[in-house]
Amino acid sequence: MIAKTNWAHVASELTKAIGLSRQPVGIKLLRSAAEFDSWDVEDARAATYYCAAVKQASNGRAFKLGPEQFRCESSRQILGLEALPHEPYYSASYSECGLHRDKHVSGGVVGDMAVVPRTVLGIVVQPVALFTDRGPDVVIVMGNAYQSMRMMQGYTFHQGEVPALRSVGQHGICSESTAEPILSGTLNVSLLCSGTRFYAKWDDDEVATSLPGSLFAVTVDGVLQTINPCEPDSRKREIALDPPDADIELGSSYFIE
Repeated sequence: MIAKTNWAHVASELTKAIGLSRQPVGIKLLRSAAEFDSWDVEDARAATYYCAAVKQASNGRAFKLGPEQFRCESSRQILGLEALPHEPYYSASYSECGLHRDKHVSGGVVGDMAVVPRTVLGIVVQPVALFTDRGPDVVIVMGNAYQSMRMMQGYTFHQGEVPALRSVGQHGICSESTAEPILSGTLNVSLLCSGTRFYAKWDDDEVATSLPGSLFAVTVDGVLQTINPCEPDSRKREIALDPPDADIELGSSYFIE
């Protein structure tokens, strides 16, 4: 019998291990009216930006979003709640607004963009710690470059090299941090996009590290397993984990002779 994931405990251990200032956020895609109604999460009271909802969830809020509660049309389409416009009109809009040199560049970028198939009726956005029996499809961890590095080290401890990171500075939270892990089944790092940095008001040094929910616990275990070889003693002294998750040893960093 497979043990159930204690999402709150795993999120807490990650927060302590890498010093997160925001809570890890879980995303659950809802694909039927019955599933939507079964989640006891407050509906968003007004239309909002998906990335802003993720920002608020990183501060402890929980939301359930239907199509009408997405202020950003692109995120609604990318996350599978609405069909994308037909080509070539959609990709041409990117070059027309100055994001790319011409429509050929836009076509390539849009063609490679992660988009969830049109099967989604709603989305739950809440702290990972609030999940219980039904886990998140995706976990988004907001932090700085150092914290993202530690997530990567934890992932590769068990899974090996990430096949490819996908980030073009567009659709940072909806495509690069949500749709991409769902479709690729691997970790991704996004430098975010101008839109989410404006609407969600992330700090300049924040990036998003995201991965499938099914890999969250094992990745956090990898983070704990790599504390001794990867962290300097100054950081080890600040980490206070619940035993027996990790036995921290000073003087064991691989890069210090």
